[in-house]
Amino acid sequence: MIAYSTHAPCLLILLVQAVLRDIVGNVASRLFACNSDAFIQVRLNKWLNELEQMFYGMSFAFDKSLTGDEVITGALLRNFYNDDKSKQKPAEILSRYVTRLAITLVKLLLEVGN
Repeated sequence: MIAYSTHAPCLLILLVQAVLRDIVGNVASRLFACNSDAFIQVRLNKWLNELEQMFYGMSFAFDKSLTGDEVITGALLRNFYNDDKSKQKPAEILSRYVTRLAITLVKLLLEVGN
């Protein structure tokens, strides 16, 4: 578990930005695969709404995990594995990786800040 500090929101932003970049790339590739401008406009609005809901949902889940209100494994299981309980082990492995990465980023931010 990561201790909450003033740098924790920065870590959350970095993580969510990386996820959002992947999602936007996915949406863009789907749009380019379509031929109809009307279809693109309708689908774009729907995808952007879904993207916004996903972004805020992930942001709140990861924020809760950084503040200690929730274990990060649960947030990863819901947001990356669609709450598939058979993926518990990969979610735990990813959780350990994200935790180590976040701790490293906090240390780097503290070193740069001093």
